[in-house]
Amino acid sequence: MANKTGVPEGAVFKANGLGWDVIDTGMPSPDAPTLVLLPGTLGTATIFQAQIDGLRDIARVIALTYPVERNLGRMVDSLIALLDELGVDTFHVLGSSLGGFLAQWLADRAPDRIETLFIGNSLVDPVPSRKRLPPLDTMEAMSGEQHKELILKSVAGWDEPEPIFADLKKRLLESAEAIGGEGLKARVMALQNSETIPPLAVAPERIVIIESEDDPLIGPEMRRALEERYPGATVKRFRVGGHYPYVTRPDEYNAIIRERLEAAS
Repeated sequence: MANKTGVPEGAVFKANGLGWDVIDTGMPSPDAPTLVLLPGTLGTATIFQAQIDGLRDIARVIALTYPVERNLGRMVDSLIALLDELGVDTFHVLGSSLGGFLAQWLADRAPDRIETLFIGNSLVDPVPSRKRLPPLDTMEAMSGEQHKELILKSVAGWDEPEPIFADLKKRLLESAEAIGGEGLKARVMALQNSETIPPLAVAPERIVIIESEDDPLIGPEMRRALEERYPGATVKRFRVGGHYPYVTRPDEYNAIIRERLEAAS
């Protein structure tokens, strides 16, 4: 069951036939909350290093790297089984981009287990995001390497208002190599073939939306759709943060999470 002393970086857990890379800091105190971190398409568990380091004093932080799986429903089933295996009952979950979408489906499946649903730089409907992508049948026919090239070309065109944004691009390039083309294709197709998030049985006071005004991927229309889906949710907005404010604005980002975790404890 649970590893209360933490799991070393790179540990792999099998759940429902899928392998997840897990970083688990362990419990800093017997009554500490648990925070589960779900990355975006280009992220691995280590993309959340600033949150792991900055919040492990008050929470058991579990950061995950996805298995290579194109069926989002199967991923959710496996994720629930993984949390059971880790001995996690109720938890706070923060997902960014693809992770935010997955976190909402997790909330659909297990609403009573979620203490706070943090939705970061994400969406409720994948259809609007297809405007910047090739047609679905074209993406299906593309190789993993072609998917990787397409994604990295998009990243290369993002603005760099500060040095941290250039550093971020280097980290994402390293992540892309670690995930590999087939892994990236699986993540893209899992999102794009998914349905719109259904209404959730999670109270608005348990939902926190985090977004950036300068997000190059989640534009105003998609941000507005997310906010309208969850009226009454807390909305935290960065004027400058890009698609990865937890990397570009780690202190402010961690403060948002810390405030909620401390209020819930």
